[in-house]
Amino acid sequence: MKNTKTLLRVVVLGSAALMLQACGSSPSKSSGSEEFQFTDSGTYSQDSGVAADDRISHSIGNPAIVAIWQRAEEARLTGDTEGAIAQLERAIRIDPTDPVIWSRMAELRLDQGNHIAAENVAMKSNQLNNGEDTVLAYRNWLIIGKARKAEGNLKGAEEAQRQAQAFKP
Repeated sequence: MKNTKTLLRVVVLGSAALMLQACGSSPSKSSGSEEFQFTDSGTYSQDSGVAADDRISHSIGNPAIVAIWQRAEEARLTGDTEGAIAQLERAIRIDPTDPVIWSRMAELRLDQGNHIAAENVAMKSNQLNNGEDTVLAYRNWLIIGKARKAEGNLKGAEEAQRQAQAFKP
């Protein structure tokens, strides 16, 4: 009985030591993970003034989000806005800090006719972006402007246009 208690203590203490060591170490990428790259061609190219070379390039290190993004794009390109939104909602649950995912969600909400949600989601993307990616900020302000205009807020739409011009590539 005494040997069993001693063995149990060793196992528990050893497990605790391993957990503490893991907590103190910095996270590392597994050797199997890769940086994935996708380019957002933007659906506002013709009517917004965003030139074809003003595409948003964005690296994703999480293969699950890459797969979800690809499914969302497939759905979007086939006209399945609801399916694309559902996929992006999954991606946001995994990484709620990715401004590009939020921006694509804003675009889809605008396509859906949900103008208030489109504006709010584009603002969230801008908040997360913090002005780092000027093409993304420009695109988000264009979405905000379109949403405000569709809601009849012409003054707000003009303000969004001014903001967009500040980030114009």
